[in-house]
This record gives sequence, C-alpha cells and structure tokens, in this order.
Amino acid sequence: MNNKGNNKGFTLIELIVVIAIIAIISAIAIPRFSAITENARRNICEVNRHELKHAYEIFLFQNDEADTDTNFTAVLNEYDQKICPEGGIISRSEGKMNCSIHFDEDVEGTDDSEDGGSVPFL
Repeated sequence: MNNKGNNKGFTLIELIVVIAIIAIISAIAIPRFSAITENARRNICEVNRHELKHAYEIFLFQNDEADTDTNFTAVLNEYDQKICPEGGIISRSEGKMNCSIHFDEDVEGTDDSEDGGSVPFL
C-alpha cells in the first residue's frame, strides 16, 4: 500500500528555489543597509563637528581668547564625545572643523549649487 499523494515535506527543487529567492533579497538588502549606516556615520561626524565649532566659539568668547592652535587643542581635549565615529582626526582651517575621513563635508551647511535637490527660498 503505497500512498503517493500523501508525501509530507519539501522537494529538493522547492528548497533550492527558496534559497535562491533569499539570496537575491539579501544581495539587494545588504548593500543598501551598508550605505545607510555609512551615511549615518557621516552625519554623526558632521553634527559633532558642528557642535565642536560652537563649543570652541563659546570658549573663545567667554574667556576673551584669540583663535590659536593651543586654544583649539585645549577645547578639543576637553570635548567629552568621540567626534568621528570612525576615528577620524579633527582639525580646523579657515573657521571650519575638518575630519580626516569625512573631509568633503561642510560643517556650515549644505551646498545648494547646481544639484537641483534643494528647496527654493520662498
């Protein structure tokens, strides 16, 4: 008595198809997740550099000090937070806080030149 219609379980072909679908979805999702986390790290560094710039300006104003490398190093050493999540070295030039890893970011704001993605001023 052989009941062929009463098989329970999956065939090898069905398992291969499911594994292939999962592999395709993973191939799409993993690079997007990596890009999102890199963008988040870049944004964290930019915000922390912006905060550091304001802390430095407040230090200079409150202590009636000049803008020197010594004063900047003192404020940088007192700043409790890790500024760049990827361990970039923070420096300053021409009033901007720069990161050795995220060097292409402008702390003062966004660049509205020719990208067409900015909201127009009303």
